[in-house]
Amino acid sequence: MAEFGVEPNHDHFACIVDLLSRAGDLTKAFRIITSLPFPSDSSFWGAFLNGCRIHKRMDIIKNIEKNLLDVDTADTGYYTLLSNIYAEEGTWDEFGKARSMMKCKGLRKVPGYSTIEIDRRIYRFGPGDTSHSQTTDIYRFLENFQTLVHAQGYDSEPDNSIVEFRKENNVMSHSEKLAIAFGIINTRPGTTLRITKNLRVCRDCHSFAKIVSKITGREIVTRDLNRFHCFKNGSCSCKDYW
Repeated sequence: MAEFGVEPNHDHFACIVDLLSRAGDLTKAFRIITSLPFPSDSSFWGAFLNGCRIHKRMDIIKNIEKNLLDVDTADTGYYTLLSNIYAEEGTWDEFGKARSMMKCKGLRKVPGYSTIEIDRRIYRFGPGDTSHSQTTDIYRFLENFQTLVHAQGYDSEPDNSIVEFRKENNVMSHSEKLAIAFGIINTRPGTTLRITKNLRVCRDCHSFAKIVSKITGREIVTRDLNRFHCFKNGSCSCKDYW
């Protein structure tokens, strides 16, 4: 970068940590975080956490637990990611610490919702939404569609966002799935579905959208908090790297 007269800043380092973490080079990513010329924040530790989740390296998370819990941030996504990783591993004491820190700081998880545009009109869906006039048709479609998607290898994953109640959320009622079902019901075969999500799309909905695009022969374009996902013929433009 010096060759081009560019002084590395916060965002440059954060991108490098994110790339290394996703690629599985967690040792190098950690080395960069701990040698930054400025204090590290949730953007660094969040990227590193996500890499540990992807590559199932709970051993690293346990070794740096103090670093993770000492992060001072108002980013609810960071604490949600941290607590969900603990929940997936069944480490409830650590899960409780992460959620307690959110409460102490007065932070609450932002409710997720998805929108879809059909004939120049925007339709909005929340998780488990039953307010729409076609609610019965939407849930019946998803229920009937279950057999097809499972035959293609889809297996729904529990949503740990409500795991403090020790319950499994019905992932088939996530807002993205409701929007997809509504779009398929109300558009001609082959019509591209365009959906917007205010949060990062979860792994389960990402897998579901890929299989739906394959079964229906439709293109599904989703814009989540981080990027665009173009689902087509059973794959996504992000190459499962998001």
